Amino acid sequence: MNHSLLDNNRAGGVKSKAGGVKYDGNPTLAGDANAWCASFVNYCLREAGYSPAPTGFMSSHFCHNNPDKFVKISKPVYGAIRYCRRDGGGHICFVYGTWKGKMLVLGGNQHDTILIEYPDPTSKGVEYFVPIAYQKFAEKEQEKGLQEVDIFAARKYFGAAVAIGQQRGSGDDYR
Repeated sequence: MNHSLLDNNRAGGVKSKAGGVKYDGNPTLAGDANAWCASFVNYCLREAGYSPAPTGFMSSHFCHNNPDKFVKISKPVYGAIRYCRRDGGGHICFVYGTWKGKMLVLGGNQHDTILIEYPDPTSKGVEYFVPIAYQKFAEKEQEKGLQEVDIFAARKYFGAAVAIGQQRGSGDDYR
């Protein structure tokens, strides 16, 4: 997870509308409305020593088409990959924990940058995956549930590397 948070320094908070972040050297990530969430997840997995998905720039195929690398789990755990369907495709990010009882996720291309935010509670087709090497740990962690995070301590620790977001429409700002 540290690779995810600290990489905001490399990305510099670059907005995808300003050209995107070319993780994996994929030229399709540049340009105005191109998604880079899956490529960001792949980059973080590779930096953490896990084998990335060969379809790193397509969130809808990221874990589903790579059963030799990822396994589906029934409940979210810290570091799990969260996939959801949405209009125009899907979105993929990491599960970070909870804050005030609500799930927090960390990902790239969330409001066109890298940030921690509440996922949309109305998301459809939400699924959780972990690398196969993380499966035994994840199975034990599922019994415990997600840990409550002190978001302000995380912000202090990671500094500008974490742009803390807000759940749309909640009125619950945690910047």
